[in-house]
Amino acid sequence: MRAVGSARQRLRVDFYHSTTEGENVGVIDWLAAFTLLRQIGYSGPIGPEYSPTGATSASIERVRELAATP
Repeated sequence: MRAVGSARQRLRVDFYHSTTEGENVGVIDWLAAFTLLRQIGYSGPIGPEYSPTGATSASIERVRELAATP
């Protein structure tokens, strides 16, 4: 990223497709994903892509809880 030399250059990590496609198809460990983002100091926006198995509002609250877990 630094080699590009532009402050407008960004990188998007797609946990969903990197987990659901390819050789290692599986379930996303969202807690591990959020923990990793915290460990590398990421503080930008997060847009989880998933299919809720229950009420959408409860699902959103659970994602918020996972994102806030130290």
